[in-house]
Amino acid sequence: MTRLNKFLAEKTGISRREADDLIAAGRVETGGKTAILGQKIAENAAICVDGKPVSTEVKHKTILLNKPIGYLSSRRSQGGDPTVYDLLPTEYKKLKTAGRLDKDSSGLIILSSDGDLIQNLTHPRHQKTKIYEIALNKPLKPEHQRIISGSGVNLPDGKSRLKLAKSSDPDRAVRVTQRRGTPEQCFPSSEKFSGEESVAGPEHPEDELGFADATKHWQITMQEGRNRQIRRTFAALGYTVKKLHRTHLGPYSLGKLKTGKFVVLDSGSSPE
Repeated sequence: MTRLNKFLAEKTGISRREADDLIAAGRVETGGKTAILGQKIAENAAICVDGKPVSTEVKHKTILLNKPIGYLSSRRSQGGDPTVYDLLPTEYKKLKTAGRLDKDSSGLIILSSDGDLIQNLTHPRHQKTKIYEIALNKPLKPEHQRIISGSGVNLPDGKSRLKLAKSSDPDRAVRVTQRRGTPEQCFPSSEKFSGEESVAGPEHPEDELGFADATKHWQITMQEGRNRQIRRTFAALGYTVKKLHRTHLGPYSLGKLKTGKFVVLDSGSSPE
């Protein structure tokens, strides 16, 4: 048995709240009877919305988006700021985000109608690896490198430990198998942005990111995802993260996807 609102959300791509609204309005029937809020149904139950059968075949939509700086990851704009949904055609505007980025950050965001996929990518128990390229306002001192990677930095919501690597070192490139329609390849930071023409930034994104000085340029690998954790970790030691760009989330990576662009993945189950 499963809750009717969950069933509708999974099969139609709407939210559970929207499903509850349909049920409350008397627009949903199960077994020929008007459904009620909180109702549970059998796996093979016949469900109709506005008299039309709901297909049990699931065809989820999932996209990878290279978010530009200045865009919100939320659905609604705040203060007139654009959102990532402004970059998408109408058919993708109902997708939900997995792994948000703040307004001042850029890089990989995954949007999907697959609730299981989003849960798999975002719930702390799954410990999905995330990789970021950052630029600091000043060189990172060796003792602070040891603290961040070793004992960790105390934050109000707990200790923060981050794995650091010099992004300019091609030997530290991380290979991640990409799935469902994307090539199996990952690019070291030295060539990641080579030849790309950003639609929301300068012609050479490496200049936008401020990665000219290797002593300020780091690759961060982590499996947590607390609110603005990277920025707060460095701020606690007296640094400002000037640029933050996510390249990997779980089994997915940007590859050479251009800023402001997205790629549609094939339908399938959640990553293992």
